[in-house]
Amino acid sequence: MSEEQEIKDTGIEYLSDEELLKLALKPLADPVVAAIFANEDVAGLAAQSLVNAVLEIDGDPPMGKIIRLTTQKTVSNILSRGYRLDIEGLSEKDLSDIEVQLLPMQMVNRGFLQAGQLAGANAKRGDTMPDVLRKMPRILMINLNWFDERPKHPDFTQPVDLMYRKPDPVSKAFSVASDRVHIYNVSITKLLVMGLVGIAVYGHFTNGGDPYEYRVARVCKK
Repeated sequence: MSEEQEIKDTGIEYLSDEELLKLALKPLADPVVAAIFANEDVAGLAAQSLVNAVLEIDGDPPMGKIIRLTTQKTVSNILSRGYRLDIEGLSEKDLSDIEVQLLPMQMVNRGFLQAGQLAGANAKRGDTMPDVLRKMPRILMINLNWFDERPKHPDFTQPVDLMYRKPDPVSKAFSVASDRVHIYNVSITKLLVMGLVGIAVYGHFTNGGDPYEYRVARVCKK
């Protein structure tokens, strides 16, 4: 079923603007996430703070000031509706994409796939391959996952880089092959189980509750 047909089947297309405003939207639905980051000034700070919080946890340099923010951006390709990027942020030297993913998916493979699409979509027309590679920004793929890709690992953040498989012959250390593409998988479910300092989560939100369910997604400070 196409996205357009899904909208028609819900009857949303027949609602007035006033009726739409009264809908009880679910907290992690795409329209809610897009609305949170709709204003570039305020949302740019929010997106930048979120990205930099993840980078700081894993000891990576922060992202610069976001100068362009785009929500629900579709990058055309052979897929039926293209790659849809939830929250794209652009600074002078960095490109970020924050994805909210509820259903389990191969997020590392998806991250590399979307990072390539993101780099290509932001290249300037007429640039040669050496031009694109020379000007290629640092690409930060932040995946906020409602599942755990590494359940046996204690950390709720899992950074992924492209590494050389053969260690340095002297230091015996493995080194990063590219400093331009970085993927960060953040397990929201593991974070909630670990506990949020100063935050009380109500209802069954931490016990296998539906992340779409607006009635149980209430948090407040202790």
